[in-house]
Amino acid sequence: MTPKVLADILSRHAGGVRDGDALRFEKNTRVTVFVSLGQEALTVDQVVEVVTEDDIVVFRTQREERYVVFYEDIRGVRLAPSRDKRAAFV
Repeated sequence: MTPKVLADILSRHAGGVRDGDALRFEKNTRVTVFVSLGQEALTVDQVVEVVTEDDIVVFRTQREERYVVFYEDIRGVRLAPSRDKRAAFV
């Protein structure tokens, strides 16, 4: 995936807000990125920030994990509304 296509998907469809080289997402959007690792795939779930650099992308997750990948290894992006998992008592 090219840097331009990735930025377009994340800003237009995921509601990403640009802050310098980073795109941050609202809490009501769940972003998942699929990365190719040869014959295997890596699923990066609950992405809250994407930092774009010349040749690489850094995905930061809700769990404060960081995944550094090459643009050409990104295969897809899943966008979904986030569900509130807190228990509700009436």
